[in-house]
Amino acid sequence: MSESLPAYLRRYREQLGENHESQIESTISTRHEFVLDGTSFISFLWSASALPWVYGGEYAAFARIVSGVLEGLMSCGIRTHLVFDGPTRSVDIQRSIKHTVDTQIGPSVLFHRTSQVARSSARFLNESSILPPLCYEACIAALDTLSYDCARYHAEGDTKRFCVELASKLNGFVAGSNSELVFYTTTGYQGYIPLDSLSWILPTKHDEILDQNDPDPAQFMVVNRGKKHKPVARGISPPPSDCIGISFFAYQPSRLAKKLSLPPTALSLLGAFLGNQLSNALPVNLYRQHFQKHHNDVIYVASVIEAALSSKARQKPLSGFILIRNVIDTLMWRPELLSSSDHDTMTSVIVDCTLQYVIEQPLGGPAQSLWPTKLCPLHPIDSCPLSLLKLIPGTSSESSLDSHHSLYSKAILSYIDAYWKGNLSPNIINLFDCGTFWPIIFLENPDQESCQVTVGRGIRLEIYKILGHFFQSQLPLLPEVGMSAPVDDLLKSSENSIYESPTQVTEYIRKGSSLSACPIILPEDVLHPELPVICQGDNDRLNYFLSAMGSCTPLVMSLPKECLMVVACMRWVVQTAVWSCPEAQLALYACLPGSETFGSKPILNNEKAIQHTAEILAAFENANYLRQVLLLPERILHCAQHFSGMQLHSLFGWESFDVARLHLHANWSLCWHALSEGLDSYLAMVPERKQKQKLVKNTKSSPAVKIPLKPSLFTMLGDLEEDG
Repeated sequence: MSESLPAYLRRYREQLGENHESQIESTISTRHEFVLDGTSFISFLWSASALPWVYGGEYAAFARIVSGVLEGLMSCGIRTHLVFDGPTRSVDIQRSIKHTVDTQIGPSVLFHRTSQVARSSARFLNESSILPPLCYEACIAALDTLSYDCARYHAEGDTKRFCVELASKLNGFVAGSNSELVFYTTTGYQGYIPLDSLSWILPTKHDEILDQNDPDPAQFMVVNRGKKHKPVARGISPPPSDCIGISFFAYQPSRLAKKLSLPPTALSLLGAFLGNQLSNALPVNLYRQHFQKHHNDVIYVASVIEAALSSKARQKPLSGFILIRNVIDTLMWRPELLSSSDHDTMTSVIVDCTLQYVIEQPLGGPAQSLWPTKLCPLHPIDSCPLSLLKLIPGTSSESSLDSHHSLYSKAILSYIDAYWKGNLSPNIINLFDCGTFWPIIFLENPDQESCQVTVGRGIRLEIYKILGHFFQSQLPLLPEVGMSAPVDDLLKSSENSIYESPTQVTEYIRKGSSLSACPIILPEDVLHPELPVICQGDNDRLNYFLSAMGSCTPLVMSLPKECLMVVACMRWVVQTAVWSCPEAQLALYACLPGSETFGSKPILNNEKAIQHTAEILAAFENANYLRQVLLLPERILHCAQHFSGMQLHSLFGWESFDVARLHLHANWSLCWHALSEGLDSYLAMVPERKQKQKLVKNTKSSPAVKIPLKPSLFTMLGDLEEDG
């Protein structure tokens, strides 16, 4: 009977790993290093939090959960390092398309195709849940509020590989939800920890029963103590107040190799056949015909590899390439029917998949090789796969990088620094790598155009213009010319660009119930012969942001920075979608920090609130990309951690609408005047689209019109009855 890798690990759990405990009193020498897979960590925490997802997300509550868990881990002697997914590689595009359809578009279509009664049930919401789109931004905001400096990274390639490499240099564990982490073997890597194995330890309790048979208090009292037990609080929610430590289970790759009678180095080949890389890289027809039936059979595949390694028929050791070919021939069904070209393709793909699990041993020891340069925590500059480093001409070492004094190089260095700090989305790096962009889809109506087109595309076009102009106008400066030099002096010192400006970007946008590649051709006249906006000062970049968002007005510019992005996004939504004045007032209140919760109970079946929520989230997401490209993380604060979908739906269901109640918020009146400035034509009391819908509804409910029938016996009898 075949057995998948997760099932195999659970079945032989005690033989493949061991339990660990870390107490609050842990000293520095006994601390553990945890490398957390950031994407798995966010998904797991959201699922465990039981927060409602269908309203658009409760990001303030989620940020508190993230900070509570990380503070609890630190108090128990565990130092955490978060690694988030990097850019989408060209080889992963098909896998990303399938993942987006399965996790974002599919549940959205199911939600809108299900009756209002059925989709309100708890079972339906649990089975078709979607991760709200701003959870990552809320997590980053939570990291900034911690009492200690929690390291964060973005993988520059495969996330699993980056996590293991980082753990090997820290002599630590990797915690996540991907069982393929057991296939990596390298010095310093302590093992894979499933997130669901983390448990908080509560104080030990004793059941004491006093024997009162002897009434003489001078005599000894017999105390029967119950068996000691160490209760645990299951799950990785914030720890209870009486928590004294944490326990976790770690799988060790060396034990897995021993259990399967394989050398540790052969786990990479086992991972090539059992992991997800093979199904993504191999042509579908070859994979289904020859390997799909073995994908969930750990023992059989391991036995084939063991037989190929321990065969006594050979006189000399086999090379790795020949070994892989022998394993392929054994696993395939009727390999003689396979053409030589397909056989070579299959072998080449499996070799590449095997190398994905092979990590070079660090030369200077695990703890001494972290941050070999200021620009990459793991690799030297000449071997770092991060594409941003390759955009600086003539950069092969850190010393050569220091010699660059151009605004172009300084801007690239600022992007690299922002990327490692979590202030530059991998979606932006996709533009540098393969010219793709992947907007997030959340609960969109499949019968309507995607909000990422109606609301988001205009903002993304500004991003493409900015980057296109930037690459067309490299400005290598003389050493004495600085960032504050006049524009004329900068232009005099400019040279011809050696990079071509991107002319096309492929956006992956929802069309109906599928994800489609939409090429966006950038016109040549969008680039202006002036200093790129990225190389200008902070105030100029801030003005560009507000102009691009249609919000460069005196009232908006005078707002507090915590309200600036909210108002700019709401102004953009009002100008690109159909909103009424009361709807904009209520949505603004729900998005502002410090809003008081009031209104009616959230109504899940309010289609208007669902659509407006998708539009607001699309505006927040794309405005955040524009903010990152313009390097404005400190001048414009992201508003994700203040948004509450339940609050928005409650206000939209508020029957006794009273504007005076909104004025109780300290900044609402100021923000509303800034939002409505110059938008009177957009903020109609009753939008034209809704009038049409109401008209159609009234037409259907009007009395039916009598249609004259042809003369017949029945009509004649009817006429006689009326006359009588």
